[in-house]
Amino acid sequence: MVPAERAPGPAGRAEKSRDYAVSMNEAPRSAPSLTTRAIAVIVLLVAGWILLHLLIGIAVAIASVVVVIVAIIAAVWAARVLL
Repeated sequence: MVPAERAPGPAGRAEKSRDYAVSMNEAPRSAPSLTTRAIAVIVLLVAGWILLHLLIGIAVAIASVVVVIVAIIAAVWAARVLL
């Protein structure tokens, strides 16, 4: 047998109405000011610029290592062919 659901009592209704009243009394959030938005855009651009340079630096480092390894292999191959 499934127990019957209880209807909310007076305490349940009072709690819901109190929550509703609190949410109605809250001030609506205003949109950020133009200055705040401008600062956010500047911060985003600076962070993007730093991350872009970081990624370029990592790519250059990896490419440099690959070029050095290829140069060593080429030098060993050339020495074996000539000697």
